[in-house]
Amino acid sequence: MMELLEIEKYLKQKYFELGPSYNLEDFKNDFSEDGDMFEYTNLYSLLLRNSIDSSNFFEGDHPIEVFRHLRYLPAKEHSNDHFEVIYVFSGQVKATINNEEMSMKDGDICILSPNTSHSISSFSDEVIVYNILIKSEIFESQFIDFASNTNNILSNFFSLSLLKNVNAYIFFDTNNDSHLKEYIKYIVKEHTSERKYRKEMINNLVSALFILLLRYHEEHSFSSSLVTDIKNQKNLDIIKHIQNNYSDVTLTSLSEMFSYSERQISRIVRTFTNYSFGKFVTNIKLEKAMNLLQSTNMSIDAIAESVGYEDSSAFFRQFKKNFGSTPATYRKLK
Repeated sequence: MMELLEIEKYLKQKYFELGPSYNLEDFKNDFSEDGDMFEYTNLYSLLLRNSIDSSNFFEGDHPIEVFRHLRYLPAKEHSNDHFEVIYVFSGQVKATINNEEMSMKDGDICILSPNTSHSISSFSDEVIVYNILIKSEIFESQFIDFASNTNNILSNFFSLSLLKNVNAYIFFDTNNDSHLKEYIKYIVKEHTSERKYRKEMINNLVSALFILLLRYHEEHSFSSSLVTDIKNQKNLDIIKHIQNNYSDVTLTSLSEMFSYSERQISRIVRTFTNYSFGKFVTNIKLEKAMNLLQSTNMSIDAIAESVGYEDSSAFFRQFKKNFGSTPATYRKLK
């Protein structure tokens, strides 16, 4: 059993005094400058928010962070502007997602898209819950290949989440998979370490986590209706084909491949993405270019060509228009 933190002991006391529905806002004095819990005043302020910004959680340019959920914290509905993976390492918790109540037990995993309203409550010393947070913009460049290259419940979820706010989730019952538990422990250990290439290691470990979930637990997963009740799988296939072939895809090629008119293709893209076909393709190209600028030493001309720009000057103009700086300046800043 993991020892309670000082703030968890405080929350446990309030729980036994007032019950599970006690209101944290009633204890502002305890977290004020003269209060016994003043050292936690910043955390306290964060816990009261209905919407949480990535800047509150992420360290520097790290795209993924791992936290342990506080025990005895009363349920507080909130949403994030980033993806969140909830993993119940031990014990049982009550979760509410988009006003849907569910119980989570040892080994259960729930993945939330950005802006999905949710809360978790756990009132036991034995409970350990880890939250893996993933920046949305990094997620788009890091995992878009996974989303577009495969056809399964998780890739559909990622594809939709990357297009617009779907307020969705996917739930995996892993039957308390002991191998997956060890894998999560390794992610947590890596996150708390100061090893070289820590950021890169965590990125790859989380990518592999998604694959492990699909390999061993896809048949024991379910998702919110926005993911499973897609009216036309063919339409999603069109979007995923664009994501996978962004460098040279055209309306004409899509029309021939999927037997729709170019006007129909354009309408499908706008319905899914809120963008025109051209703008959607441009966004993907620039996201890919950003990732290459950050993670490789490729020349800017080579990057422009690799993402589908025959004319480097056109790439420079589009990049500056979208991000307010040249590719070279962006690379230096990152």
